[in-house]
Amino acid sequence: MHRIAKVSVLWIVSAAGCGGGAPAVPAPTHEEARKHLETALDAWKGGKVKGLATASPPIRFVDPDQAAGAKLDSYHVGDESRTVDHVVDYPVEVTITDKKRAKRTVKAVYQVVAEPGIAVLRNDD
Repeated sequence: MHRIAKVSVLWIVSAAGCGGGAPAVPAPTHEEARKHLETALDAWKGGKVKGLATASPPIRFVDPDQAAGAKLDSYHVGDESRTVDHVVDYPVEVTITDKKRAKRTVKAVYQVVAEPGIAVLRNDD
């Protein structure tokens, strides 16, 4: 009985991890992340965001301005990406025209993940 308890404790400790190691889900490489980001932004610019879900590989794209109906006029991806856990952050300057035809430039941050599926998510906070 004591042996089963010791084995159970060892299993729980090893499953929980001791002191952080690598994240359970790896981050995409910076090159992969930039490729996914540019694919998503090009789809928005071309009016083809819906096609991202059925692309190969599929990409989930979330941007509040795009969801509100804004058009992407242009974008510039910054060079200073950073990885935090399984996420690669990219600064991007986007120029958009909203539904009222007002044009503005936004300094955004897009987060790119590769697992469990590719996602490009805007997170300016």
